Amino acid sequence: MRKRKNLQPIKKETMLISIGLMIILISLIAFLMPIPEKTRVLIVFVLKAFGVVGFWLFFLGVFLFGLFLVFQKKLINLKFNISLVGIFLAIFAFLALVTYVLTLESKTFNYENIQDYVTTILHNDNLIKYDVTTSGGLIGFYFVATLNYLSFPGGLATASLLFLGGLIIIFRNPIIKLFKLIKQKHLSHKKEKEYYSQISKDNEPKESHSAFIGKENKELLLNDDFTFKRPKSDENDSPFKTVLVSEEGLKRPVFQAGDQEVISQRKPSLEKPHLDVNEEKLMTKEVEVLEDLETETILESTPIKKQIEEPKKKTVSPTIVKQEVVEEVIVSDKYVRPSFIFPSLDLLDYHESMETLRKNEMSTNERLILINTIFEDLKIGASAISYTIGPSVTRFDIQMEKGTSLNTISRYIDDISSRLGGIRARFEPIVSGKMTSGLEIQNDYRSNVGLKESLKEMPTGGRLNRDIPLGKSISGQLLSVNIDDLPHMLVAGVTGSGKSIFVHSLITTLIMRNHPDELKLMIIDPKRVELAHYEDLPHLLCPLITEMTQAKVAFDRLVDEMENRYVLFQEKRVTKISEYNRLMNQEEKAPLPYIVVFVDEFADLNDTVRDIHEPVIRIAQKARAAGIHLFISTQRPTTDVIKPRIKSNLPAHVALMMNNFTDSTTIIGKQGAEKLLGNGDMLIEIPIISRTSNPRLQGCFVSLDEIKRVVDFIKKQLPPSYHEDFINLDEVFEDFHKASNQESITSSKELAENEIYKLVASDMIERGFISISYIQRNYGVGFPRAGRIFARLQKDGLVANEPSSQKGCEVLIKSVSQIPGYNEEE
Repeated sequence: MRKRKNLQPIKKETMLISIGLMIILISLIAFLMPIPEKTRVLIVFVLKAFGVVGFWLFFLGVFLFGLFLVFQKKLINLKFNISLVGIFLAIFAFLALVTYVLTLESKTFNYENIQDYVTTILHNDNLIKYDVTTSGGLIGFYFVATLNYLSFPGGLATASLLFLGGLIIIFRNPIIKLFKLIKQKHLSHKKEKEYYSQISKDNEPKESHSAFIGKENKELLLNDDFTFKRPKSDENDSPFKTVLVSEEGLKRPVFQAGDQEVISQRKPSLEKPHLDVNEEKLMTKEVEVLEDLETETILESTPIKKQIEEPKKKTVSPTIVKQEVVEEVIVSDKYVRPSFIFPSLDLLDYHESMETLRKNEMSTNERLILINTIFEDLKIGASAISYTIGPSVTRFDIQMEKGTSLNTISRYIDDISSRLGGIRARFEPIVSGKMTSGLEIQNDYRSNVGLKESLKEMPTGGRLNRDIPLGKSISGQLLSVNIDDLPHMLVAGVTGSGKSIFVHSLITTLIMRNHPDELKLMIIDPKRVELAHYEDLPHLLCPLITEMTQAKVAFDRLVDEMENRYVLFQEKRVTKISEYNRLMNQEEKAPLPYIVVFVDEFADLNDTVRDIHEPVIRIAQKARAAGIHLFISTQRPTTDVIKPRIKSNLPAHVALMMNNFTDSTTIIGKQGAEKLLGNGDMLIEIPIISRTSNPRLQGCFVSLDEIKRVVDFIKKQLPPSYHEDFINLDEVFEDFHKASNQESITSSKELAENEIYKLVASDMIERGFISISYIQRNYGVGFPRAGRIFARLQKDGLVANEPSSQKGCEVLIKSVSQIPGYNEEE
């Protein structure tokens, strides 16, 4: 048998690069080579319409478009908006200006006398690329003729203004950013100036210097640690403007009334103290320093006399110490968001392939004919009229004949699957937005839906940053939803269903689109390996939780955090987190981050931790307005794990491949999930999306290498910042450790179990009977630990091996002294 060759699909990036290189080559040929005969019609048309200058600009634009495809590897998304209007306006105005410059007769152009020029251009098929007589082409001629009704100067000025206006419209966003930056710098300079002015006013002395001079038994101390500024005072108040210092530093001048003499001098009259001869020899160098003496600097010390020079009437501006400015910024209570660069989509890989779609089209046409043949053989009054190829399945549109019930196909679905070659088929009676039903059949070639392709289609900014992609429908439409609208999600799927990849896609989306101060994650990973890639991430509310008991404590503290947030909302008179954060933004204070909790395997948590449902249900019922959202996933969606109260409070349900129809009914309320294909094939039940049916989606795929690149990029920017209330989640273990009052040799978990064992052994003496369920209920432990403690009690001979009544096994000891290793002082 001849083997098929596995043809590698052409990537979209490679195809765009090839197209870009072809466009660059065509534009270069148009620039450098003579006009080929086969392209003469196109080039002559461009010359006639736009002129020689427009011709060069046209192919220059084509050349730049080719470069854009080569380097950006994406198409330009053209939409009719104000920028497109600006482009046309700038082009027409520029062609008019070219005509004004190159055509001397343009001053007298009007609709009557330009016919000769227009006729010459229209009937000349031998135009060359360097013929300047064409000026701005027919567009330029007619535009100039229109503007000349305003006179030649008015038309020239109008064309210039229109060209400038078109450029402003095109580059309006950078211009607006530039003006905002200038305005911000101006305001910053103004605030800095006001700040310095305020400091100058605050540094003015409340008393003049004359208040300190001439008083007996008062000394003025100048400390080296201060920076002095000259105070504003009257000329007649302070006679001393400078002091003498030595090379070693500033000395301590003392002014005493008994040492002063009155000397003759022009206005104002000043007093000059005597100078000791011995001290004069010690003075080797004189330096002028500014004197800014406030009342706080007056200290008493041992007198050391200094020579005081005569005052100088020189005004010196206040000196501002730079260090003081820095301290003022630090003590400010204004919130400054840490700098953070959002990860680029270039960190992710492309996964979609057009080659796969082409292969599926060939086989789908054959199946369409085969389905109609099967309907005829089974006497089913229906026909397949069209189809839609999706990522993993193809939906055939089934038109029912009059008098044929929809249940007819449902009864024959197994026969249809068998005659299609054993390919699993699924019948969807109602398809949203269509008058036909749908028969879904697996594709021969499956294509992945890459997370990169999905995020490219999702807008960003504000509330939109919290949108998460669910996957693509069969029609190729990307379905996304905001976590505020969910507000909680339940994900279920067996091994191989793609459950973990789906959770990875949600987490990766949130950390790529949100600042760490705006959104925090709590990740509970009982397996320790599924979500270990996100360790030490700045977005984490607390370290990764891998212990079951820590998860219980975390949920309890999360309930406390929810209640605390509602207290804050009550104080600020707001009803939800978005209103509170808007208010904090106005007050320039730190916002409350959204908290998203991911639980990887809820079934293990349910089996191990007693009463875990209570905090989970409380959070699910109340936490939406507080900005706390739950994403719970499980492999075993049985009714004992997903209880009705949990399911009803987690309104968004995602069902991947299930083991049986019972599990499917538990999650989405009906059968169908047991027939899914796995690897991201899912059915969703979300009130805002699936009101009439359960859409079938192919989930977004993200590889572990992509996750690692994104996480490493984020970790390099910011360190982890955990909430102080969620750092230590070992409350129970710590309490037992304190009660034991001894150094811990074993782990905290072993120590806690030892303390529980002693507590159970001492309490059961009065009761007389003990059982595993009793230990679970009264000591807050799960079944595995309660079983270990009960087995140890039996092994130590404290409890009978066989139960003697419905209360459990009989206790064989009568006092605590019989408990091995029990200390009464404990």
